[in-house]
Amino acid sequence: MNKILAVLFCLLFLSCENNGIDDNIAKVYKVNDFIKSTMEDIYLWYKDMPDIHPNSETDPKVFYKKLLYKDDKWSYITNDATSLTNSFAGVETTFGYQLAFYKTSLNSNEYFAVVEYVNDNTPASLAGISRGDYFVRIDGEKINSSNYLKLVNGNSITLTKAVLLDNNIVETSEKVSLTSKKLTINPVLYKSVIERNGIKIGYLVYTSYIGDLNNLLDEALLYFKAQNITELVLDLRFNSGGDEVASTYLCSSLAPKDVVDNNSILIYNQWNDKYDKYWRKYNYTSRVERRFEEVAYNLDLKRLYVLTSSSTASASELTIIGLMPYMNVVTIGGTTYGKYTSMVLLQPKDKNISNWALLPIVAKYANSEGFTDFKDGLKPNYEVKDILFPAVALGDEQEPLLSKALELISGTSFSSSTVKQKLDTTDFDFVESRKSCFDDIRTNFLIRLN
Repeated sequence: MNKILAVLFCLLFLSCENNGIDDNIAKVYKVNDFIKSTMEDIYLWYKDMPDIHPNSETDPKVFYKKLLYKDDKWSYITNDATSLTNSFAGVETTFGYQLAFYKTSLNSNEYFAVVEYVNDNTPASLAGISRGDYFVRIDGEKINSSNYLKLVNGNSITLTKAVLLDNNIVETSEKVSLTSKKLTINPVLYKSVIERNGIKIGYLVYTSYIGDLNNLLDEALLYFKAQNITELVLDLRFNSGGDEVASTYLCSSLAPKDVVDNNSILIYNQWNDKYDKYWRKYNYTSRVERRFEEVAYNLDLKRLYVLTSSSTASASELTIIGLMPYMNVVTIGGTTYGKYTSMVLLQPKDKNISNWALLPIVAKYANSEGFTDFKDGLKPNYEVKDILFPAVALGDEQEPLLSKALELISGTSFSSSTVKQKLDTTDFDFVESRKSCFDDIRTNFLIRLN
């Protein structure tokens, strides 16, 4: 399996001869060679790839897309590998918020943005932006299908605010200016302890699985242990994935202690036939299965409440199905995204093309009972809509998803009928949620090969 080992430690390509070809085109063909060689080797669906010559396409991204299996909506390619790897480590050039974009039924090209959350100590938080703020203009222009992404990947922008009046988004004269900044974003967005009927309930909003930042997760876990919580509400409604290190760590921190002590199976990874045979032959068992592991702080929970949405994906879904065989996992919110596959990050060592990176799908995961292939997502046990018209602060006991969890835990509830009535009478069409230029790759479960 020399070829397999070459992929694992990234591929080193010989310089191709120019033969009269323009240098830029020659470089493109070299990238295409890297793409095809890698995909033929490690791609989960390599047997279904079309036989396309690398020199038949002058855009590597188009060439890559042509190779993908018909059901593969996840594999990714970029020519900005540095920014991508920084993002996986939690380092972002960002304004520090996540926005939900909507359009009205009157004008399908006219958008507005609603703030879903704001990270602490970021340009957005320092500018006083908070969950539930509305924006209708960017740099004086109405937000539309052509410019809306500038609200998350621009450098310096000026936003015009709006308010909700009689179920309409009404522009105001208030403006806020933002300049993006390179920051390490804490995946622990919010934590608190709520006491209801004598029960201590932890609430954790976790936005991304980043193994390099597990120490920040430890701070939250230590806080919960010190408060002697007996129940936990894990808010994954904004969490679209991350890496295997963080997902294993979180599951091991929440699961019953005996499950962790027994080093029980968390998930199985099914690779293509070549890799599955290779891992097993040479006893790389950690590649075909992930087990619960010893962690700094284990909460020893018997039950877990998870808040979900259509943005809950991949590593978040792994957390849900991975824990289900060992504890009662109650889901509240919306149906999840539906991603049961894993990917790896691969880059060429040729310095002339080392800015390119591939993230092909290399495996699909299943829990210890074999559950997988949930392409339509995981339906919640209790369907509850997130409310942004108007929004309720995260951690507020009247916030609908959290309120439902607290009701199930304690048997008592708060009334939120006024807020619900506003939601039911608004007429806005959801477009998508965004927080960075790498949102297209955020629905990931990343396997680390090194």
